[in-house]
Amino acid sequence: MDFAHPFGFCLYFAGMSLLIFAEAPSPRLAYTTDLLFRQLSGIPCRVTNRRDEFDAYPGPRLNYSGSPTSGNALWVAPCGLLSETGIRAQSCGFFMVAETPALFPTPVSGAHFSFDLFAATFFLISRYEEYLPAERDAHERFPSGSSIAAQNGFLHRPVVNEWAILLAKALQALYPALPYQPLAYQFQPTYDVDIAWAYGHRPLWHHLGALGADVVKGRWQRLGNRFAVWRRKTEDPYFTFSWLAALHQRYDLQPIFFFLLGDYSRLDPNIAAKHPPFRQLIAQTGAVHPIGIHPSYAASKDAGRMGIEIERLAGICGQPVVRSRQHFLRLRFPDTYRALLDAGIREDYTLGYADQPGFRAGIAAPFYWYDLEREESTPLLLHPFQVMDVTLQQYMGLSPSEAVTACAKLSNAVRKTGGVFSTLWHNSSFSALQGWAGWAGAYEEIIKQSL
Repeated sequence: MDFAHPFGFCLYFAGMSLLIFAEAPSPRLAYTTDLLFRQLSGIPCRVTNRRDEFDAYPGPRLNYSGSPTSGNALWVAPCGLLSETGIRAQSCGFFMVAETPALFPTPVSGAHFSFDLFAATFFLISRYEEYLPAERDAHERFPSGSSIAAQNGFLHRPVVNEWAILLAKALQALYPALPYQPLAYQFQPTYDVDIAWAYGHRPLWHHLGALGADVVKGRWQRLGNRFAVWRRKTEDPYFTFSWLAALHQRYDLQPIFFFLLGDYSRLDPNIAAKHPPFRQLIAQTGAVHPIGIHPSYAASKDAGRMGIEIERLAGICGQPVVRSRQHFLRLRFPDTYRALLDAGIREDYTLGYADQPGFRAGIAAPFYWYDLEREESTPLLLHPFQVMDVTLQQYMGLSPSEAVTACAKLSNAVRKTGGVFSTLWHNSSFSALQGWAGWAGAYEEIIKQSL
């Protein structure tokens, strides 16, 4: 995917781009306007600080300054965030404009909007608030409750997509011939393979410990299932890959799989990367679907260990590894993304919350990461996801049918704006013996309603 053109759009108004006037152009403004116009709406744009060039421009125009300009131009009044450098506590001033959430009010008479859509977009997309001091959970993650979206009730909405549509329609009202290409809706299932087998392909000490735990805790059904799997009388409850393959073929899906290849520990309980059946599973999956690394819990703070795990996957699949998603969704700005870039990763799928479904960056579309400390756009393409199986079942305590309803609300929100509805599931989340009774059927319902 071309860094300069993530969606491949190249549309013009009479051979001209949208010209944006700003008294103080900045990397933040260039990044934000490119996202809102070119990437999300198919409208090419450029920024100038020359008033004479802007006044004489015969094509579509947008004034991003504190005072009106001559002629026909869309006017968005700035709040100042995009002309700043550095990071400080922000007063976002949440309010509603009709039924649309809004941040950074700019009540300037004559402006087309009562808030700074560019600043609001940048604040959410850059994850500005995650650079600031905030309470973290037990795994050192930024929880959804600390976000301005959750605190003000719009975590369930892709508001950046909504704002892009507002801007595009306002421009079209002034320039009816302006080409505008709304995003198409897409569904993207993804999977984390933390443990490929529940009972199989483990060292002897692990088998003995697991057997003892089943006996001590009286887990007789699980113990019987364990022996049945060992005797090859039944399929391992975690080895659901054949069932998933049939599901993907039935609904014509192209999923993405992320494999955990860390050294074994309590929080990294994967099969050993050197084990032949596991290597075969990875190679076979990679020959059919995109795959990526699932950097271990331990690797989330150890770039060297992360590099080793990436090399393991590359050695198994025989090709460079460019995709990743952090185990336990351990994400720290900017350290995690810098480490991924240094390791050759170019696409990351971590951006979502563990404790709540929704739109962590306010967007349902891939976008490039902006390194806020360095004030620069990067070639790391972020793919947000909206919902995870563990979130629904464990954090929220939903039943399978309630989970289907929750996912329908999210996918419908993406349908309204266009973009990508992405789910995160685990191969291990379908067995009644492991506490997931009814979830296999629910997952197929989620897929059918998400198409």
